[in-house]
Amino acid sequence: MSSVHHNDQLEAEVRLMSERLGADAASQQVAVWLSFAFQASLQGVIECGPVDVCAHISASPSPAVWLLRDAGTLRCPECAATLVAASENDYVCDRCGRPSETTSSVQAPHGPFLVVGGICAGCVSELDKVAV
Repeated sequence: MSSVHHNDQLEAEVRLMSERLGADAASQQVAVWLSFAFQASLQGVIECGPVDVCAHISASPSPAVWLLRDAGTLRCPECAATLVAASENDYVCDRCGRPSETTSSVQAPHGPFLVVGGICAGCVSELDKVAV
C-alpha cells in the first residue's frame, strides 16, 4: 500500500474517531495548545516510562486517542469514549490545572493521534485572545 493511501486512510479514521468521541473541535489556538501539550506529555513518557497501548489498536491504519489526563496510554476510540464520558464530571483544566465549574472536552488531530483534553473557559478565552 502506498504511503498516500495509508495517510488517507489514517485521516479518514481520525475524522470518524473524532465524531465518535463527541468532544468539540478545537479552535485554531486551542488546537495549537493541544499540539504542544501532546508533545510535552509524549516527551515526558519517553523520558520516564513505557507507553501502554490499548489491546484494541491494530496494525492496520488505526489511529489512537491520546488523552492528556491519561498520558502514557494510547486508547482505541471506544475505550477513549468511555474515559471521556467518565471524566465529564472532572472539572480540572488540563491547561492551567485549576479546578473549574466546567471544562470543555476539546480535540485536535496530530498525525495518527487524536489528542483530547479538557479546558476551562478562562483558558479558552486566553488562547483565543492570542489569535486576535
